[in-house]
Amino acid sequence: MKKRFILIFSFILVITICFSISSCNTVPSDSVEVPNNILPRYVISESENENALYTSFLDDDCYYYLFYLGSISRVPLQKDIEIYQYSGNDYTKTLSTTVSVSTTVSQMISFTSSNTIEYRNGANVTGILGGDAIGASLEFGLSGDQIKGITISRSKSFENAVTYSEEHSNTTTFSFTKESKHGYYRYMLFGDVDVYGVLIKDIMSGKYYTSTYEVVSSQYYDLDYSENSRFDDEYDKLVFDTDNINFNTLPIPINYITTTVEYDSGYSEEKIDASYEYTLDTFDISELATFMNSSYTLDFHVEVKMKEVYAGYQEIYLCNSADDCVAKEESYEYGGSGSANKSYGWATFDWEVRGDKCTDTMKLRYGAHGDHSDDWYRAQAKVIVNVKKNWLPND
Repeated sequence: MKKRFILIFSFILVITICFSISSCNTVPSDSVEVPNNILPRYVISESENENALYTSFLDDDCYYYLFYLGSISRVPLQKDIEIYQYSGNDYTKTLSTTVSVSTTVSQMISFTSSNTIEYRNGANVTGILGGDAIGASLEFGLSGDQIKGITISRSKSFENAVTYSEEHSNTTTFSFTKESKHGYYRYMLFGDVDVYGVLIKDIMSGKYYTSTYEVVSSQYYDLDYSENSRFDDEYDKLVFDTDNINFNTLPIPINYITTTVEYDSGYSEEKIDASYEYTLDTFDISELATFMNSSYTLDFHVEVKMKEVYAGYQEIYLCNSADDCVAKEESYEYGGSGSANKSYGWATFDWEVRGDKCTDTMKLRYGAHGDHSDDWYRAQAKVIVNVKKNWLPND
């Protein structure tokens, strides 16, 4: 009887121990078993023919040639992720994803580019231009309907990654077993990135420069592993070697991208006096929104058809949609020498405004001042806006 009692007690004890542990060598039905073969970060896959011209286009200042270098898979698109340390025993751990933002994705791609892309510029190349600075010109050119090859722009691919992180954010329970590697784990957003080498020719100087253009081709959440909490990496390189490009056979691009916007108010006489500032012209430059950053300047050429009723000074202001005036001529004297010019003619104003001071909608405001009655008429306004590249070297 005593032996029988001991056997029954032992059986109950085994069952109790089994249920007290997260898993008795089995994976709970609502969890995911941690794999032992988690892939490394920044996996390089070189193009079979990186010297083949992928696509090209031109604008008023430059020729742009793009060469497909290859892809980088498992690129982290987030930072400051919760890290979990596993040091043994059967265990389950619930890890939650976090939503990425576009600035973080951009920062992570820039970090990836600086660590995984190697430039080998030959004698034909003057230097390297930062990808973030020239990005708007590439974005604008590659977004044109006439440009074939790249189906999505750099910025749009970043937006897609952010949208994916928002729509697929989740909480997952992972099961660790005695076969799991000891170390550090995190559950985060990854992306696969296509990388293009960019050769830029300054039409004026004839000099060549290099840069890169990266597009996130796919994104996904996955488990990440490191032996240490720093998640250190050793980077393989995608090489952009311009010595392998035959510059003599590069064609002149046929896809012309215009970066000019024009506005014409049409003819309509409006009287301006000193008692009020008049906003008569509002024009849309949203198609140049890509260039509204500090790497570009917008050149406004403004023509105003006017005549004076009385001698005085004409005021013309260029303002953004917030009514913040970014350029002005406060004491234009159409008649000159204190006399009134009562015949219609054109007055011209040229202003350069840094891109980040401009908005999709711009305005022309008008006023007057002087010693006496200073009325004048504005009959028509024309505006031509051109893009100037601050990143293009002057030498």
